[in-house]
Amino acid sequence: MDNQSFTATQLHLGNGANKVNITESKIENLELHQISKHVIELAPHNIQKPVSEAITMIFQGKQKEADLIISTLELTNALDHEATTALLALKALSAQEHIDSRIIECLIQNKQSCTTGFVLDIVVAALIKNDISNGFADAARERYKSVSTPGTLTNNFYFKFLADYNELSHYYENNKLDLTTSSRISISYGYLRLNFVNHANQVLDLIKNQIHLPHVRKQFFLCKAIRLNDIFSRKHYWTISIEDKAHVDDVILQSIELIQAQDVDNSVANAISACLLNTGFENKHLINLCLSNEKVLNKLHSDVQAQLLFSKHKDPNVFNDKDFSEALNANKDAELKASLIKRIRKELKINVAQYFNIHNILSKDELKELLGLGLDIDFKDDFTKDVYKLDLYILASDEYNNRKNIAFLAKRLIKASEEQNKKIHPPTLLHIIQGLEKVKLIELALQLIELHVEKGTWLSPLYEFYLEFLLQIKQYKKLTDILESIPQSCWTFNCWAITVNIHQVDGSISEEVDTIKLMAKKYRDNMSVWRSLISAYERAGEKQKIIDLTNEIPTELFQNPCDASWYILFSFMRCGLFNYVEPIILRWFVDAPDAMSVPITNFALEGTIANIDYNFSHKVNNICECYVLKSAHGKLHIKLVVDGYNGKHSNIIDSNSPLAQKLLLSKVGDNVEHGIEDLIIQEIVPPFLGAAWRIAPKLRTVQNDGSDAFQLIELPSEKEEDFIESMKAIISKLEPSEEPSILQAHPDLPIQIKGFWSNSAALVDGVIQTMLDHNCVKNLIPSTDNDSNHLVLDLYSSIFISITSLHKTQLFKEKSYYITEETLFLLEAWLERSQKEHMRVSLGSNRDLIIADETHFLNQRLISGIEFILSISSIIQSKLKDTPLSIVKLEQYLDRSTFSSLCASSSYGYDYLSFDHNFVMLLKDTNLQCHNAQAYYLNLSEQLTLKEQQLNLNLLFSINLTVPVKYQTLMRLALTNNPDALQLISKIIRSWKPCLDDMEIFLRFLAFVISAGAKFKYFSKNIIDINIGSTLIYTALSCACSSKAPEAFTEDLMVDLITKTLSLSPQNDNYMQFLFHQFIDFSACNFLDISYINQKLAYYFNEPDH
Repeated sequence: MDNQSFTATQLHLGNGANKVNITESKIENLELHQISKHVIELAPHNIQKPVSEAITMIFQGKQKEADLIISTLELTNALDHEATTALLALKALSAQEHIDSRIIECLIQNKQSCTTGFVLDIVVAALIKNDISNGFADAARERYKSVSTPGTLTNNFYFKFLADYNELSHYYENNKLDLTTSSRISISYGYLRLNFVNHANQVLDLIKNQIHLPHVRKQFFLCKAIRLNDIFSRKHYWTISIEDKAHVDDVILQSIELIQAQDVDNSVANAISACLLNTGFENKHLINLCLSNEKVLNKLHSDVQAQLLFSKHKDPNVFNDKDFSEALNANKDAELKASLIKRIRKELKINVAQYFNIHNILSKDELKELLGLGLDIDFKDDFTKDVYKLDLYILASDEYNNRKNIAFLAKRLIKASEEQNKKIHPPTLLHIIQGLEKVKLIELALQLIELHVEKGTWLSPLYEFYLEFLLQIKQYKKLTDILESIPQSCWTFNCWAITVNIHQVDGSISEEVDTIKLMAKKYRDNMSVWRSLISAYERAGEKQKIIDLTNEIPTELFQNPCDASWYILFSFMRCGLFNYVEPIILRWFVDAPDAMSVPITNFALEGTIANIDYNFSHKVNNICECYVLKSAHGKLHIKLVVDGYNGKHSNIIDSNSPLAQKLLLSKVGDNVEHGIEDLIIQEIVPPFLGAAWRIAPKLRTVQNDGSDAFQLIELPSEKEEDFIESMKAIISKLEPSEEPSILQAHPDLPIQIKGFWSNSAALVDGVIQTMLDHNCVKNLIPSTDNDSNHLVLDLYSSIFISITSLHKTQLFKEKSYYITEETLFLLEAWLERSQKEHMRVSLGSNRDLIIADETHFLNQRLISGIEFILSISSIIQSKLKDTPLSIVKLEQYLDRSTFSSLCASSSYGYDYLSFDHNFVMLLKDTNLQCHNAQAYYLNLSEQLTLKEQQLNLNLLFSINLTVPVKYQTLMRLALTNNPDALQLISKIIRSWKPCLDDMEIFLRFLAFVISAGAKFKYFSKNIIDINIGSTLIYTALSCACSSKAPEAFTEDLMVDLITKTLSLSPQNDNYMQFLFHQFIDFSACNFLDISYINQKLAYYFNEPDH
């Protein structure tokens, strides 16, 4: 019986019906005869009613009330022999733990003498209970069978703990309409014991209306809880279905209610243990209730108890597992930790407990070292061992080391999962997937996670990560299909947020707004949702709807500043709501001036740039004006006056302070005494102006430690055999650099990556600067097999087309061009700024190669080209399709224009136009169709005037960009006899190495160039022109020399060149002699046999045809 004492007093009502008042309880009409001098022995039928009530209370879990009735009956000394036996049986039934053996002995002795069926029923039930509690099920069953007509209570005990399926079914079918509530509960319990859950529920159908009763509610709970065995035996909690998750949640909720009602027996405790253990101790409310209720805690499974106690006290010794306790203790016991490390180093092996607590034992570097030495895990199952090993490699990895080992193990796990249906423990899997993403093994991460998640699974941490991962790697089609398969009633915040992102990708602004409005109703207290709604309204041009939000956003969300609140307030300010914004920001500033100095100055500066019309208030709530004071020594003091200020910041004073009292009565120019100083009031400004433009900039200057720098890494200069893999390796190690020259000079990096990583802040300016920088090594223009009429342009192709004036040709207009919204936004913003500021373009970081103003031809080309491209291009948006992972992996290395263009090209199947060969090579393993940029450039260039082509070639040569040039173009330039043109030809052909297959054509071209150079030199009158001609002749001859291996440049090749050149030359003896000397001089410098050449030439000229 409970130790709590109760006081019982009898009230004499005069009719023999007595009432017993009990603290916190009241039991009426016990019909106990008063004890008097004349004792009348009470027979069993006299106490049947209170005994029955006690039994009912035992069944209902009201143990205190049942014990009180028993104690009251014990006070009655007038019970006859059989009634006394009934009372003893009742005490046995009430016993919560071990039944007193003396009671059992007495019941056995008196059983045969019991003539009242009611008493016999209680006695047999008590004996059966004793047999069961002692583990004698066969004896209990035999005892039951020995009773010819078992009573209701005996039947209930038998059905609850012993009956088989046939016995339960037979009895239920024959008596189902006449069963009492207690019998139904016992039969239902029996079915649950045999795992016939549906039958158990069916038995309870007729008492659903009694579910408010504790013992009925508990049985319904047990019927629901029993399904946990089936749910958790098949799958891990994170991978169960939505329906099963709802079932588990309901069991947890009912468990909480039962704890609060103090109605937890062993069956309920088992259900609570199952919930906590299988859900990873997820429900904090349930955990706190268990920890605060010692009786409940003591009934829980020992493993659950240990975990709960550890979460509260952090004492590892609560765990029975010695290895586990030891691994946990290593975190705070340095000697133990050193001993464990020593043992691990010696054995090169860890146990499972050490694996799960490896962060308590080894540092990242120590783990990395031991893995390199062959650290193993003491576990028999190879698959699980691989899982643990992969997890350890990920724990020990930086961004790119261990990548091969990680990939190898991941592939092995994928194979085992596919072929043997092996599964990884979901929390471990989540960590592994995050690790694979970290080391950029995206394909493996996707394969592995998709082998473990199924449609219909609840939105567990693993499934939510899967959805976020699909969004991150642009698998829009797959993501959309999954979201459509999940009922919206089950959506989490992330599902709604992902849907908003999908609408943005799809360009569906109205659907985006509708989705965010639904989110705002569900997540009213989430500031990021309101920010998203305002952003959508801004893009939709819905200014009035933004203004209306001032009445919808809860004001308490502006209690403390965050990025979202700054964004919202700035949007309000742009809509003319400065007076709404002003008090909020000033309150933030007064609360924390130093912390607010950076955001408030940024806010004010952005407002100025946006031409905000500030309507300053001279007093905002309790914040008064700001005073700028100057001392006689020239030192400035700035004071913001605030009513009721009790802080200690030097720039803010309370309005009741002596200085504030003087300031409030003064005007600009007045002298104010402050201590021993005389101060002159230089300015009196409104509080917002004072905070944002006077105090905050000074605080920000004082706090600036110059911490805005990026770190530089060295790029490897050696080349690997596989060029594409080498380039990918280089790209994968890139980090933001404050020395872009290192990136620019790298010979393998595509210009798209150089441009973004050299100047990611001002994208268009960065592209122009990179493209025009002579020191930036640029790649060849690519040649492919694709020649579509639908081309996707990005910043690089748009700017290249503009600076080369290719947009002016008729052929350019014959194709269809597409740009993404990102490209459109960037180019429009650049146009607006360049037209305002007359932006100057230069070729190098020193800005000394091209000096340009608003009339310079290159700036004009850029502006006119970009304007024309924007005027004829269609806006294209990526379809909701899955973006190839090979494109997704490049996202972090590219600007948003380039990346969005790749995605759009992939979505629509249009040709992507890039003028960088290495970038096209990098895209080779994607599904992109890259346009034949070489043929495109050549065809369009041919339609330009010769002067424009010469300007282009000069420009491209000066910026170190090699482009294909047709022989015909250079020959036309040579015919102009223009010194600039001839110099340009010399520069262009200096490094030419043509294919040997067109050697004859190439030699004829060189002969033409030599002839042009010789003529220019021969007829020139000044030394400069003579040098130009000589340079062209010798460059052409050197070009011929470099076109073959050195030993192949023979006298025969020289003879061939001479004869071809002579055939193009004027038939003038002096000129012929001059020309011949040019060849002889070059031959002598190259140690050729001149006599052999003369002999061959003589033979040539003596032939009849010559």
